[in-house]
Amino acid sequence: MDSGSYQRGPISEKLEALSSQGQDMGEQLRLLRARNGELEGRAKELSSRKLSLQQKLLSVDAELGRKAAESNLQAENTNDTRSRLQKALRRKQDLVFAIAWMKAGLACASLHHITSLRRNVNALMSTMISGEGCLAESSGETHAARQRSTVVTKELEKGATRTHHTFPSPVHEADNTEAAPPSPYKFGRPQSTHTARETFDPGPQRRFMAYAKGQ
Repeated sequence: MDSGSYQRGPISEKLEALSSQGQDMGEQLRLLRARNGELEGRAKELSSRKLSLQQKLLSVDAELGRKAAESNLQAENTNDTRSRLQKALRRKQDLVFAIAWMKAGLACASLHHITSLRRNVNALMSTMISGEGCLAESSGETHAARQRSTVVTKELEKGATRTHHTFPSPVHEADNTEAAPPSPYKFGRPQSTHTARETFDPGPQRRFMAYAKGQ
């Protein structure tokens, strides 16, 4: 009996050890299952957070794209506005420069026109003055000659009346003799023998009138 009891003792101990070990393993398995459940819940939570983050990233990307498009459009508008302003400024400068040149050209043209007009007027006035002087001189000479001829005619008529029967008529002698040319000297200075028509040249006046009509 002692040998049998001796033999059953180690087996029972081994069984007890195995049972206790199985219990421990079962507890560990239970803990592992609980841990696995917790990990699965955490994984689900993380996946949901991942989805939410992905959605947020998509919305942020869309917002960034929209803002980038708006900024690009604003930059293009700014560039267009700047280019238009620069073009307008250059055009204004060109217009100011052109207006200044036009004013200078008009001033020069007006000055040249006024100068030429003054020259033509002065030439016309000098021509008219010289023509009036010659006309006055010629009219004075003609009037004096007429007076002299009238006086001589009267004297001859008186002499012919007194010596009608004695001497030949001086009128016939005057008719037979050639008339002497008028003296170019009057009061000790030479007089002009040209008439007013020969001295006054209307050419400058006509040219001036044509020039004024053309302007």
